[in-house]
Amino acid sequence: MPKDFLVKLFLSVNNDPAMRYVIDTGRTRYSGDTLKILGYDEGLYLPSILKGGLTGQRFKFKNITAQKKACCLFEPQRSFKVKEVEMFYLSLKDGFDFVINLTKGKAVGVPMTKEIRGVILRAYYHENHQDIIRFVNAYQTGIATEQLNNNEITSITRLRSKLCHPQVKRDSMSVYGIFEKALFQFCLKSPLVSFSPTNVEIYPVDILDRVNSKNSIVTEQAK
Repeated sequence: MPKDFLVKLFLSVNNDPAMRYVIDTGRTRYSGDTLKILGYDEGLYLPSILKGGLTGQRFKFKNITAQKKACCLFEPQRSFKVKEVEMFYLSLKDGFDFVINLTKGKAVGVPMTKEIRGVILRAYYHENHQDIIRFVNAYQTGIATEQLNNNEITSITRLRSKLCHPQVKRDSMSVYGIFEKALFQFCLKSPLVSFSPTNVEIYPVDILDRVNSKNSIVTEQAK
């Protein structure tokens, strides 16, 4: 192309932000990017927290392999559209905001994955919030700012050792099950005997549990 070649560019201003739902969908733009553009300050975190929360759903679907059924947990099979993520966020806004404020950029030497954030999202609607904060802060830093009993200390130290061990499986379902069990036992103030996930949902959340094996949202009438 010659150096003096002119390219005409069209610039449109003062557009409705909602147009981001439909334009430029052919390029690589993740739903988190679009949510950020639409004004959600922490939009980049929302899709991953949603997927992590869905991992907590136990299998109740037909045609599941024996191997998957044995580990109980569900793993999302596709990415959600912007409108879907937005719907989940607005329905569970207090939980999403709690997770982001508690975990954003604070983990030191331990993983902080979408599955771990998903556990915290679900637990928010069941456990004492101060217990969750104490547990997550101690997990992220290795430092307990408040006095913990022996069972609570054991839950945190075993969890940190487990998730940092090089030979431990790091797939979504394994990480979710390990963190969920440790948090649950911590909040019960009971001994952590095993990391095996339960076959029932410890922290059920209705809107997350109405998603089927293809990640379609199931209405009450269709259940």
